[in-house]
Amino acid sequence: MQVPLLTVENLSVRFNMPDQVINAVNGVSFSLNTGETLGIVGESGSGKTVTVLSILGLIPKPPGEITGGRALFEGQDLLPLSTEALRSIRGQEISMVFQDPMTSLNPVIKVGEQLREALWTHNPSDSRSNHRRRGVELLDMVGIPQPERRYNQFPHEYSGGMRQRAMIAMAMANRPKLLIADEPTTALDVTIQAQVIETLKAARQETGAASILITHDLGLVSQIADRVIVMYAGRIMEEGRIGDIFSRPRHPYTISLLASIPSIQQRRTKLYSIPGQPPDMANVPPGCPFHPRCAIGGDRSACRSDSPSLLDVGAGQRAACHFTDEAAIWARERGT
Repeated sequence: MQVPLLTVENLSVRFNMPDQVINAVNGVSFSLNTGETLGIVGESGSGKTVTVLSILGLIPKPPGEITGGRALFEGQDLLPLSTEALRSIRGQEISMVFQDPMTSLNPVIKVGEQLREALWTHNPSDSRSNHRRRGVELLDMVGIPQPERRYNQFPHEYSGGMRQRAMIAMAMANRPKLLIADEPTTALDVTIQAQVIETLKAARQETGAASILITHDLGLVSQIADRVIVMYAGRIMEEGRIGDIFSRPRHPYTISLLASIPSIQQRRTKLYSIPGQPPDMANVPPGCPFHPRCAIGGDRSACRSDSPSLLDVGAGQRAACHFTDEAAIWARERGT
């Protein structure tokens, strides 16, 4: 039996604000095997990014506070580790590509120097020439043209897509075992999005790393992920293999997200839109958090009062819904 590279158990995170408490993540559990890619999807505010930032010790404390759970990386719980201990893991064993490269790359330091710093931090005995050689190699690997020249340029001299690829190069510099990408294609056009996804695939192949892709775009996840987690209001609504989630979704929220994706196979005069807005995380409604926007549960008493647990709905697929059978029928009616 394969031992997961990463196991997250009942992770809960809150932010203690002056006038309210925001429960951003509520009892999230999942696992990730070596070489596997996991997609975490959901609307803004669903808790996707907070989940992984908490694992890496990157949420601000205070006001952030991890109130429960474990995050086992190769059997070691990351949550109680000191900042110094986590620093030796970040960038070496686990790397992250953040959403906006312009806030991650230092604008007054050349890209090559920033690559060299990532290498030197975990390999201080290597020579500067070796670091430069590896940096140029990485830029070439992620598809940046003229890597020797680009190595000596500043971030503002790169295009948006090139900056994102430079961030991927930095993340894979030390051949990590886990690569996390947080909304890596936001604000990029479709062509550049495709290039970034291919770069992430190449990074996974080059390093052999497992990976987590955080996004609101289920279409993007379908191109790269093996499994997917659908989050809403800090909880997991559905999880399973990517093919199962796309072919037979069992939670109304997943179905709604899929119905919102434009399709060239189906001619529609109007895209489906999920009614309402995600809940205020300081005042999440009782019962199923999705019920005020749900086309299946609506005003049913079970949905208003009882929070559904994640239950098996197929081989390796689970959904947190009181009416998964009705959801499956609704999915077929919607053509998702």
